[in-house]
Amino acid sequence: MHRVNWFEYPTGIHPNADNDMRWFDQGKLNLAYNCIERHCNNKEMMDVAAVIYNSHEKTGFLTYNQLRNKIKIFQAKMNKLEITKDDKILIYMPNIPEAV
Repeated sequence: MHRVNWFEYPTGIHPNADNDMRWFDQGKLNLAYNCIERHCNNKEMMDVAAVIYNSHEKTGFLTYNQLRNKIKIFQAKMNKLEITKDDKILIYMPNIPEAV
């Protein structure tokens, strides 16, 4: 299994002269896909805990599949409000799993 799924592979690795950081030239990836979706596409991983929480209000965990389903519900609500990619929004929530 790849550590990172690239949508466009980098053409090279650009060293940073000031420190040890390196950048991947021309590479494109999707953070949400790499953190959640690719695990949901793997039958061995979809029911593994993605988020484990223990707060005053709730204790438990969400699997990758459960997290993806919650994201889809949230996405549908955003679409209903006609919020688009370039809109700026602020969400204030307590320290609960839905804040992820």
